[in-house]
Amino acid sequence: MINFLKSNKKLSLEIFLLCLIIGIGVYFRLQGLIKNNLWYDEIASYSVAVQAFPFGIIEKLAEFDTHAPFYYFILHFWIKLFGNNELALRFLSVLFGVLCIAAVYFLGKKFFSAKAGLIAAALLSVNSMQIYYSQEIRFYTYVSFLSIISIYFFLNLLKNANHKNYAFFLLASLFFLYSSNFAQFIVFIESLILLTVFLYRKNFSEVKRLFGYLFLCFIFYIPHLFLLFSQVKNFSGGFLTGFINENVLLLIGFQFLNLIIPFYNVSPVFFEACLKLQKLLPEIAFFIVLPLIIFVIAAFKALKENKTAVILALFSILFFLMEIILALNGKMPVIYKYAIFISPIVLLVWAYGISVFQKKVLTGFFLAGSLGIYLYYLIFTPFAPMYIPRGYFVKKTAIVLKKLDFTEKDFILPLPEGGCFFKDFYSSFYGINSRGFDFSLQKQLSLKNYENLKFLGSKEFVSSLNEKNSNEKLLSFLKRPFPAEEFNDFVKEKFLDKIPSGSRIAVYFPKDLVYSRKRLNNYVKKPILREKEHNSRLTLNRSHLNVLFTSRFVYNFIEICDKNLNLVNSIENSSLKIYIYEK
Repeated sequence: MINFLKSNKKLSLEIFLLCLIIGIGVYFRLQGLIKNNLWYDEIASYSVAVQAFPFGIIEKLAEFDTHAPFYYFILHFWIKLFGNNELALRFLSVLFGVLCIAAVYFLGKKFFSAKAGLIAAALLSVNSMQIYYSQEIRFYTYVSFLSIISIYFFLNLLKNANHKNYAFFLLASLFFLYSSNFAQFIVFIESLILLTVFLYRKNFSEVKRLFGYLFLCFIFYIPHLFLLFSQVKNFSGGFLTGFINENVLLLIGFQFLNLIIPFYNVSPVFFEACLKLQKLLPEIAFFIVLPLIIFVIAAFKALKENKTAVILALFSILFFLMEIILALNGKMPVIYKYAIFISPIVLLVWAYGISVFQKKVLTGFFLAGSLGIYLYYLIFTPFAPMYIPRGYFVKKTAIVLKKLDFTEKDFILPLPEGGCFFKDFYSSFYGINSRGFDFSLQKQLSLKNYENLKFLGSKEFVSSLNEKNSNEKLLSFLKRPFPAEEFNDFVKEKFLDKIPSGSRIAVYFPKDLVYSRKRLNNYVKKPILREKEHNSRLTLNRSHLNVLFTSRFVYNFIEICDKNLNLVNSIENSSLKIYIYEK
């Protein structure tokens, strides 16, 4: 009876602490949820989700995006139920963000201890990266939640390889694969670890059964491959995407705090922020390096105590390595926000390490240090994710266009993103039914054929480009003192010739993206050119090339508009330029 009462009291305390942790997580995710409208990625999510279910959504993804459809299916019906206002749209991500807190607790309790689960939930509830993406109309907290579910059934299968656990693992894998094209990494790593463990145990019957279930998974995955192949064809990588630079550090740093995000989103000088990462060092030292030190100590302790912790650590390392190897081979960029796929796993290893220190003083010290830094960042710094504005440029432009009475005969072109996602948004949120252009500079560079790259130069020049020589050859595009004839023809054919006489076109962009010709050319020269040791050729860091190339494209585009259209109005403030042209 006494043991029952103690057990019941312990469970009640556990439930109370979990509810408290979830409550704190909800508070931070709801605080500042209204961000002054949507920014580009959120507009993309909205534009895809409001298409006809299911084939309209799939068609939009095939043509203009690189992601799997299930999140957009869910968002589609969420909009039908709760409307398309900013609060309702973002609340779906809040919901998945809160589910992540509960899910990581149950994962930790199942495979480690209730104490480890509670600490992991506490870390995740105040983790800035998780909070940031819980306030964005994107799939990141959704896939973070699915990654926890997938890992749960993966570990279950390692523990007990029966048909029931295989079936759940299969279902979790399929749902994950249909929700994110990046989930292929997760499922591959899980399958690789399962295969390795079964071979190590010399359990060849399990190896055979594993391959049987993986084959079944592939059969059910075939319908999605049609969409995936279309996306690969439309977005095959490109000349400016396969780079390795500071983003590798961000990929790791984002496990602890998303300190870098505010500087890229609200920096008054975007260009310099991209080129001079060192200006962030004082903040990095406290908010990333210190938690990283605590994590390393805790992770070392966890790896000594538990084999499951070793498996989760191996899982995380393999995930990082796969992304970096693909980036080194030019297949994809290092996308640091995709760290959210394994963020709960990293935090769980961290939490378990803290929970198993033999001295309670050490556990308390490391837990207080970890949570203290997180909470200090959230409460006392101006860079906390709840306070980061979004959608500034889009909303400002919409207000201007509304005053100027833009109608169905007019056009809107945001540079450099293009207009493929904006029409539905402007129409739904502001009643502006102007037309847009299905254009994306990233997509143009990904297709790698002359029709899409003719603005770079002659057909011979474009056909000679490849990922190895693009750095050197694209410098010629950056160094041009004025738009080439090919660029002029491209802009006329793609945009200007499609505008009827009497129509207006609004071209807008962040002001700090376009620099004077002199300043741009200065950046092309010494500061970001570096000499490779194995030869004497000068090359450009790809992250710098990306920024410079985009800036040059926009600059040249505006020059051609000035020559071929009538500029009837221009509006600018400290961070935005809007040009209104009439044909």
